[in-house]
Amino acid sequence: MKRLVREALSPNHNARPPGADIELVVVHFTGMETAAAALRELTQLGSGVSAHWMIDEDGTIYRLVPEDRRAWHAGLGSWHDWHDVNAVSVGIELVNPGHDHGYRSFPDDQIDALEDLLADTFKFHGLRPRDLIGHSDVAPERKQDPGELFPWERLARTGFSIWPEEVVEYPDGGLGVMDDAEDFIRDEESRSEFGLDSISLRESVLELQENLRTIGYGIEINGIFGSQTEAVVAAFQRRFRPGAVNGYADSETRALIQAVAQISQ
Repeated sequence: MKRLVREALSPNHNARPPGADIELVVVHFTGMETAAAALRELTQLGSGVSAHWMIDEDGTIYRLVPEDRRAWHAGLGSWHDWHDVNAVSVGIELVNPGHDHGYRSFPDDQIDALEDLLADTFKFHGLRPRDLIGHSDVAPERKQDPGELFPWERLARTGFSIWPEEVVEYPDGGLGVMDDAEDFIRDEESRSEFGLDSISLRESVLELQENLRTIGYGIEINGIFGSQTEAVVAAFQRRFRPGAVNGYADSETRALIQAVAQISQ
């Protein structure tokens, strides 16, 4: 990487567990009003947070934590069988005010710098496009970053992410939160709204959850479309169907989930 990299070392890191390889790159937005405020938070002793890298909107790259150390960026969450995501990942913070301070698109200079950084990181650690994920993928019930404006499709075109190419929509209806799953499944009016009988409804939810688990989401497979499944569907939409993030698994969303599951195996 030929870009100028500035050092702003953070004290907030510890050793990776013995034998832990880097398997993932997790992308975040800083979610603070300014780059200076974000850099201060990420490098302040006692803040409890850090990342390996921070990229400003003008493309300036800051190295905060050496990649052989465990930075504190992902928090509680999981991806596939990794429940300590910090132990197996590189964390990259992109300067962006986030949803609380005027969320906006990521400038080309910033994404160009991200692609340069990813090229080095992927090559050094032997990573694949499916190994780049967002913070909301790891923790869908509590995080939304890098958000619906992050250019996942562009990164897929440059070889750093995955994106479904051909999608066939499901012929039947969508799936949404059940206030009381058992009553919902028994209730004829609710079932007819979805175009499903009670057995096929549960099977459809199970299939949805299994596909989401195949992609990597930490989701309970129980056949009930509850609040956790809604949050995971919303996280998926934020990445693969950003035009409509509502947590409702309509036929297009279900087809996209199946398509992404197929390329994630």
